[in-house]
Amino acid sequence: VLFNQMHDILPGSGIAAVYHDAEENYQRARRVLKRIIQKALHGLSSRINTSGGPAGEPLLVFNTLSWPRTSVVMLPGEKEVLSGYEVFDHRGKRVVSQVVELDPDNAGLLFRAEDVPATGYRLYKLRSSRSRRSYDNPLRVSTTLLENELLRVEIDPAKGLITRIYDKRAGREVLAAKGVGNLLELFEDKPKDWDAWNIGYTGVSWKLDRADKVEVTERGPLRATVKIRKSFLGPTKPRRQLATSFPSSFFTQEISLYAGSPLLEVRNRFDWWEDQILCKVAWELNVSSDTAYYEIPTSAIGRPTTRNNDWEKARYEVPALRWADLSESTYGVSLITDSKYGYDVEGNRMRLTLLRSPVWPDPAADRGTHEFRYALFPHQGDWRRGGTVRTAMEFCQPLLVQRTVSHKGVLPFSGRGFISCSAENVVISTFKLAEDGEGFIVRCYEACGRATEAVITLPPHAVTARESDLIERSLADLPLLDGRLSFSIAPYEIKTFRIQFAQ
Repeated sequence: VLFNQMHDILPGSGIAAVYHDAEENYQRARRVLKRIIQKALHGLSSRINTSGGPAGEPLLVFNTLSWPRTSVVMLPGEKEVLSGYEVFDHRGKRVVSQVVELDPDNAGLLFRAEDVPATGYRLYKLRSSRSRRSYDNPLRVSTTLLENELLRVEIDPAKGLITRIYDKRAGREVLAAKGVGNLLELFEDKPKDWDAWNIGYTGVSWKLDRADKVEVTERGPLRATVKIRKSFLGPTKPRRQLATSFPSSFFTQEISLYAGSPLLEVRNRFDWWEDQILCKVAWELNVSSDTAYYEIPTSAIGRPTTRNNDWEKARYEVPALRWADLSESTYGVSLITDSKYGYDVEGNRMRLTLLRSPVWPDPAADRGTHEFRYALFPHQGDWRRGGTVRTAMEFCQPLLVQRTVSHKGVLPFSGRGFISCSAENVVISTFKLAEDGEGFIVRCYEACGRATEAVITLPPHAVTARESDLIERSLADLPLLDGRLSFSIAPYEIKTFRIQFAQ
């Protein structure tokens, strides 16, 4: 993975052979990591008393983040098989579930995992049922509407655009008056030099504001979805007789609301075959601020939304990690992504770059099928009070589900957590063996730019703690009280601790 971070591989400015090798390296890394994760989950599962609670096949839901979470989990399988099952929590209470189709051959069983402990687990049971019982459905859906308890989303089925998002909690319109959301925009992109390195707008652009097809594909009770299909015929593509208007690229978007969630999720599958065209998605927001904030490693940075001078005009495209946010003091909107890193925010218009198509040094760069997700997250307060950091991490790191067998174990069936932090603005990013084998390393960072007093609760039998630097050299002893480590952390500071356990 680190080899693939080399400065030409990473931005897409290598030749085709480089990316064949890079993809092989990534596939190898994925296989290794999958085996490690499965071995770790199996090791934990074998220590848990899965015979407790109600009857049924045990399902263990694992939370890899350092705070308790409630979220929808997906158990993959065959549609015919999953349709015959229901889910129960460790007390025997039936849990709302929904079977969704992933593709013609695969499906998923969605269910809501409640209050899964920080870096911990919770036990559920899977039980066969002759007929699935009905559930109260808090979701409304049609080709023009998506609605849950928190948001009302209106869609123009002719254009395939979102024309209204109403936040019920705040009593506020999320989109600007006459503004639209989820607008795909294409721009001719012909830099004078270094085609794959630079962006070069020519002023020619297209808006994908006509839908080929709009349909409802999921109706709840956990997730409701409207699928929108669009297409585009690029200017460099041949217009032959009998097929003068056959598109060259195709765009499928599944827009979803989940029960009880403020996230508006968009799952994308694009077949992309353009030349020197850049694709963005745009949201015209009912928010005004001179500064937008963007996530960078272990921190966030503010950048202007104005274009008043050459410095600001030069920031027509800026990098970020999982989110960008535009907020006023009492309300804001974050755009969260699992894999796209180029943003621009000008005035109230927030855009995320999705695809490019340079012709040099690789004339086929990025052509083909792309799958990715992003989500719009309206919130009260700014990004700090609104919970953007945690929401984005949860979006990118879903809960893990493990099927197992019934057996006794030393860990309780009712669930438990292993490590957590008292401060909402402090993220535990690492818990690992020390490089020299002496103890374990806990690393955390302050994510919201404010000094904080925090307490980390450690697993049982922690006996000593030392503050260390980033390369794990010890700096100072720290007191431990009943496995609780208290410390002060400065704005955006990174802290590293070496922990010794008795066993």
